[in-house]
Amino acid sequence: MTWMLLMRPDIGFTESNPFASYFLDRWGISGLIWFKAAMTVFVCIVTQVIARKNEVLARRVLGLATMIIVAVVIYSVWLHFHHRQFVEVIE
Repeated sequence: MTWMLLMRPDIGFTESNPFASYFLDRWGISGLIWFKAAMTVFVCIVTQVIARKNEVLARRVLGLATMIIVAVVIYSVWLHFHHRQFVEVIE
């Protein structure tokens, strides 16, 4: 979704996460993909470490991380369609 929003020529979307923006600005879309992949691996490793001591807490951390990602994807989809309708009205 980030790539789709960034590649839209009609609206000038930018990456709002400053950490992700750092990687995007320096290495382009490949850098952004690697950053997002690294964050996913980081969360998986952290939850594996937590699960060794407390499996219930690890499941909650994974659930929270999943909910955050779902919220971001829903927001990105909303932005995509909201701005598409806005551009169609202007044209």
